[in-house]
Amino acid sequence: MNVQWTMHAQKHGGADQVALVTLRRPVAAATASDFGQSIREGRELLIALQGTVTVGRGGHAMRYRPRCVLFGDRMGIHSK
Repeated sequence: MNVQWTMHAQKHGGADQVALVTLRRPVAAATASDFGQSIREGRELLIALQGTVTVGRGGHAMRYRPRCVLFGDRMGIHSK
């Protein structure tokens, strides 16, 4: 039998959750290495969290880009 934990990220005030990683551990034949989180799992969690936050922040930046006064189109993030 295994126990599993799924770690989620949720934007403050948001309703949607994004699953980041799922950790699985044996219950009956658990060893010392089955307790806590391994460095590999920590890295996987960090990579997933960074990707989720980056996508969220990028989407936010794209929605709030200024409009071109001549054409009304959204300007690029680095436009002057």
